[in-house]
Amino acid sequence: MEAFSAHRFNLTHLLAPIPVAMRYNTNFPVKVTAWDHTNGSAICVGKDTGITTAADLGGKQFAVPYWYSNHNIISQKLMRQAGIKPVIRPQDAKLAPDECNLVVLAPPSMPPALAAKTIDGYCVAEPFAAMGELKAGGKILRFTGDVWKGHPCCVVAMHEEDVMDPDRAEWAQGVHNAIIEAQIYISENREKMAEILSRDGKKYYPFPKEVVQRAMMYYDAAYYKNPHAIKHTEWGQDRINFQAWPYPSATELNVRYLKDSVLTGDTKFLDNLDPTHVAEDLVNYHFVKNALESHPKWRNDSSVPHSGDPYTREELFVL
Repeated sequence: MEAFSAHRFNLTHLLAPIPVAMRYNTNFPVKVTAWDHTNGSAICVGKDTGITTAADLGGKQFAVPYWYSNHNIISQKLMRQAGIKPVIRPQDAKLAPDECNLVVLAPPSMPPALAAKTIDGYCVAEPFAAMGELKAGGKILRFTGDVWKGHPCCVVAMHEEDVMDPDRAEWAQGVHNAIIEAQIYISENREKMAEILSRDGKKYYPFPKEVVQRAMMYYDAAYYKNPHAIKHTEWGQDRINFQAWPYPSATELNVRYLKDSVLTGDTKFLDNLDPTHVAEDLVNYHFVKNALESHPKWRNDSSVPHSGDPYTREELFVL
């Protein structure tokens, strides 16, 4: 948080709940202006850990990329529903059989830690889940998009002054137009984009093509049945989806579920934080709405409601 308070940024992307803490805890003037992608995360556990359900996470070490992340929120919800208590302690602390210890690890460190057996599982965005499957002796316990349908993973964030400055409006609109165009192109050209992004293509990622392709394309309920990583096939989601509309209902759910999550640091600011106010105050909908209206193909994404108003949805969070 402190790093952002010391430097001006025009545009960045962040894990979805981070701007909540930035704006309301550290008083940084950040605005969420779009979503980068939806779904696109998973819980990966070691094949030899004996973990086949969330109830098996008791006594285990589990990594998330950040406390203020949907990975942390969703993982903790799954644990509690299974009777497991999330705790935050040193890794050498003794755990009760019904306690799971949470640690923060950078995503690139998660597959090596799983392979080295210093953690038993993790929840993270792709392609690090696919990397865990293919290169680190892991298996998928649950896809997060199968728990929270079409959830945001990372979001586009801007300094509030850039959002409000009329002299920056043309630049801001152009950025959001480009984001929407890119999302549509990726959705329509997944295999091609996976190769381009990989180290076998343009080397945007240091991962081989097979890892990136798996992350972007492989979502087979018949394959992911032991354990059942996909329970809601009727939702019609993909492993990762691409659409930018920041549904207010999702922002509100994020705030409500953050209040129920085990976190570190000063969390008192959450006590009186109103979810509806956050959805109205934190998010700017102007530039992304204009871009979506100019690029109607965004509605083809399976994380967008295909009946009724595409800009409104009911959040489905089903454990």
